[in-house]
Parts: sequence; structure tokens; C-alpha cells
Amino acid sequence: MAKFTVLCVLLVLGVAASSVSSQDSNVDVIIIGAGMSGIAAGKTLTENGITNFIILEATDRVGGRIRNTDFAGLKVEMGANWVEGVNGKEINPAWTLAQQVQLRTIQTDTSNLSSNVYTAL
Repeated sequence: MAKFTVLCVLLVLGVAASSVSSQDSNVDVIIIGAGMSGIAAGKTLTENGITNFIILEATDRVGGRIRNTDFAGLKVEMGANWVEGVNGKEINPAWTLAQQVQLRTIQTDTSNLSSNVYTAL
């Protein structure tokens, strides 16, 4: 997780450096949220020559669902534990990124997964 966190921070810093300051009210693009999608949007804009944008985040950190907490003296992941769409026609970009930074991954056995489907009455 440390490699991924470092990568996200570097992406944010690179995007922030090329975006406008929050005091400038004349921007071409406003990105809502500094989660994985927001950071990817900023990166894509920058790669395509659009640098007059701002990323707005409601919390005091970047990462969206990617976060952890201390529990019983250990770091416990609180979100973004699975990457879906790794075997489909289009590969999930998060999976590609995880492979590029050589994160350790495991295949989840869903053969015994049970779920409930609720319908409106």
C-alpha cells in the first residue's frame, strides 16, 4: 500500500503544480473530488495540454475511498480493497496502475460468495 500511496501523492503534487491556485476564479475545468477518478482526470487534462483547472476536495486529504486507520496497533485498510474489471474487455485503469508499481495482489475466491437482492414492495 505504501507504494500506491506514494504514487498517489506524487500524482497529486504533479497535477497541483500544473493547476491554477484556488484563489483564481477563472478556470476552464473544475474537478470535484481528489479520489482516484479526480486525480486521473487532472492527469489526463495535463497530458492533453489543459492546465487551467482546479481539483476541489471536501476532506483534508486526497485518495477518496483509499484510506486506512489504526486498529489494535495495526494499519487496517478501510476502502478500495478490490479492483473490479481485471478480466473484461476493457481493463480497469486501477489494475494497470497496480501492476505498473508492482503491488502485491491476490485473486479473491468468490465461489462461496452469497448476496441478497432486495426488491421494492
